[in-house]
Amino acid sequence: MERYKKKYLLLILLILPVIAIALVTGIVFGPKNTTSAAVAKFQDVDEIKPDLKTTTVTPFILSDTYKEFYPSIAGNKVVFSTRASGDDTNNDIKMYDVDASTTSTISSDANKTECYPDINDNYIVFANKSIASIDSWDIVLYNRQTQTSSTISNRQGLEVMPKIAGNYVIWKEHNPGTDAIYAYNLTTSQTITVRDGSLNSQVFGVPESDGQMVVWVDFRNNNPDIYAFNLSTSTGFAVCTNQAEQYYPDVDGNYIVWEEHRNDYENSDTDHDKGDIYGYYIPTSSEVIVDNQVGVTTIYPRISGLYAVCHASVCSNLMAPARIGLYPMPPSPPLVPCNGSYIDTQISIKGPPQINGNWVVWQDERNASTTAIDIYGYSISGSSEFVLCNQSGDQVLPVIKGNIAVWDDYRNNYDEVAGAKLNP
Repeated sequence: MERYKKKYLLLILLILPVIAIALVTGIVFGPKNTTSAAVAKFQDVDEIKPDLKTTTVTPFILSDTYKEFYPSIAGNKVVFSTRASGDDTNNDIKMYDVDASTTSTISSDANKTECYPDINDNYIVFANKSIASIDSWDIVLYNRQTQTSSTISNRQGLEVMPKIAGNYVIWKEHNPGTDAIYAYNLTTSQTITVRDGSLNSQVFGVPESDGQMVVWVDFRNNNPDIYAFNLSTSTGFAVCTNQAEQYYPDVDGNYIVWEEHRNDYENSDTDHDKGDIYGYYIPTSSEVIVDNQVGVTTIYPRISGLYAVCHASVCSNLMAPARIGLYPMPPSPPLVPCNGSYIDTQISIKGPPQINGNWVVWQDERNASTTAIDIYGYSISGSSEFVLCNQSGDQVLPVIKGNIAVWDDYRNNYDEVAGAKLNP
């Protein structure tokens, strides 16, 4: 990834003039129908005919505390980390009831900083550390029924970003030069080693899981590859070890998807990077192509059920004008790339999309001159785009679960969590 960062400014200067011309002529983001079996088919946005009135948005804002971070959703509850007041760095964990508009405290240990919460119907998990400690974090589990907490891991490394997936808590432990991944079984209270730290190599980002499989970017081969672990059988396997780079895997049900760079323009001595979306059909251990359009870079895929989404532009960075791609994933692998649609109605700078069930959400700068960065959404069942939030100030990093979306909101000139309840 470092090479992308170094070329960031050069990419902007080289590509933006091309984009401007392409947008006028309709070259880059016109219809993607093609006779080539190697290119995914895309509908033009005019064929989608969005109706912005099909979804009712009921907004809310978590305003009882100052500076809120890392929201997570389960049912009508939003859990988050917060600083009490006066820029207090001793973060606490709180929970907001969307229907009752009330906030309760989950943990407020005066001697520890508590961050990165995640929630399901029965538990909340988060990481904490002593204020005096620099990089020794523990994983704490809170039982919502008994309202009690217990430490489920206190290893010496940096343990952060725990996630609840099905019957497991998944997290990464970072030590200098090596990373490990663990899974805690909520029924048996046993911990499984998903990735052994003795491999002396690192994991890029954080692992993703649907409760059956754990997937991650692995550097054991001195190159970013995709690996997976079956929680039911306690077996790990390589998903993709192509000599090119692979990033940002996600998993749900029978499919694993990731960002693939085997068709990178850099391999052809051109000036900018290219990403595609590839997939892996778990029942048959088959690799599939989700999207490898010529002239379009697709990155940051996410999957929920039989739909995948991604960020689509002309280069591998988030500062280029972009579209949001939606792909119906067939019950069994296709012989050619999936047929996708652009679901947004305007080309603009966008953040990576998130998907859960019927809903897709993303941050969007189409109104940057008036309302800064806004949050937009899309109803799959209604085939319609809608505005989630276009308040003043920036709204960024949306998360969606069920029919509730939340995001980081700066309308009051500091970081707080706002959200909306969606009613199709």
